[in-house]
Amino acid sequence: MTPNCRTIAAKCQCCQKPLTLEVDADYAAMNDPHSLIRMAACNRCADIHRALTDTSERIGKMCHQIWVVRKMKNGEERVSKLMPALTAQARSYARAFTRKHNQPEAWVLFDQAFPDLLAEKPEQWDKILRHYHVQARRHFQDCARHAADQTTNHPSTV
Repeated sequence: MTPNCRTIAAKCQCCQKPLTLEVDADYAAMNDPHSLIRMAACNRCADIHRALTDTSERIGKMCHQIWVVRKMKNGEERVSKLMPALTAQARSYARAFTRKHNQPEAWVLFDQAFPDLLAEKPEQWDKILRHYHVQARRHFQDCARHAADQTTNHPSTV
């Protein structure tokens, strides 16, 4: 620990895991005026957040590119060449979102309709990602309910 630091207990803002932070003593004395301690995140959650942010930015840029290319001559042909990369980014986003919510890899909600919709309505990419969040959370709840039903109806538990 550096000489002018104070150790503070905090919780990860995402997963609520306990954290120990080293904060400058002068800042600690000011009672966290910038809310930095409340915004603390563990490495896992920070990495996932960064992955989601980076991937959503790449999706946004690709959607903008699709929107521009579609207006050009042979636009649809050019869009079809961009689709594999957009599909890969959408799949990456779905995996990161699943990790963020501590769900098993098998529960990743991905369907080709997701990147197809992004390509169909590239100007609405941010709304499509928000809609994906809602659908994925419902999917996780359904999967959890189904897993619980399987456990309670399993012959070994009866």
